[in-house]
Amino acid sequence: MRFLYLHLILLLSLSATGQETDFLSQLINQHKANLGDWAADPAKYDIQVIYTQIDRDANNYPTFTSYRWGVGPKRYFYPASTVKMPAAFLALEKLNDLRIRGLDKFTPMRIGAVTPPQTPVVTDTTSANDLPSLAHYAKKIFVVSDNDAFNRLYEWLGQAYFNEKLWEKGYRDTRILRRLANPAFDDETNRYTNPITLYRYDTVFYYQGEVYSNLMPPNLGLSAEQRGIAYLDNQDKRVEGAFDFGNKIICRCKTCTIFSKQ
Repeated sequence: MRFLYLHLILLLSLSATGQETDFLSQLINQHKANLGDWAADPAKYDIQVIYTQIDRDANNYPTFTSYRWGVGPKRYFYPASTVKMPAAFLALEKLNDLRIRGLDKFTPMRIGAVTPPQTPVVTDTTSANDLPSLAHYAKKIFVVSDNDAFNRLYEWLGQAYFNEKLWEKGYRDTRILRRLANPAFDDETNRYTNPITLYRYDTVFYYQGEVYSNLMPPNLGLSAEQRGIAYLDNQDKRVEGAFDFGNKIICRCKTCTIFSKQ
């Protein structure tokens, strides 16, 4: 199985509209010779494309028009790093909802470890004060698309909270069940999220113990979640047979329009 990075389109306005037209079909067919094997045989490579055109009026106000090719509500895709954006937004929203005087996004955080293979975090040498914080993890997500930063925000949110908040906001076709790029965690250990302390000097503003998620993932009725003819396991050993994406991340948020491999 092979997926290609095609587009990362951030739809930042509710005025965005999705259109099913033959525009992309015509464009792809017209340039098929220059686009490579996937354009010549899209069924083989299972390609999906979303192209968003941005038009601005005289006041520079943007209007977004989206065109889709090969995209369907029941076709599985893995959104990869775009899931980091809702993680950052929800992490800050959760912090704000605590409404604790003196607590803000720059407050240092200390991440513990209880259930293996969790790992603790006390310092972060990439931050100005050598301490981790929600603000710095959000910054690392947007500056360098840092996987560990997403994982730490996933631990702050908790699996159930993360998904349920997205569903409450109308993103029902979303399933985020695991940390990124960390094969040490399986389906069960990804349900556990680390204890976290928000503090400054000797003052503890908030403590969140280890959280276990009883979330029952929704059945989205997706087609072909078993893909490919072989894959590498956690020990980089080849395993013959299709890979099951059934517990991988799915996100059909307006911001998640990247198609990739995992």
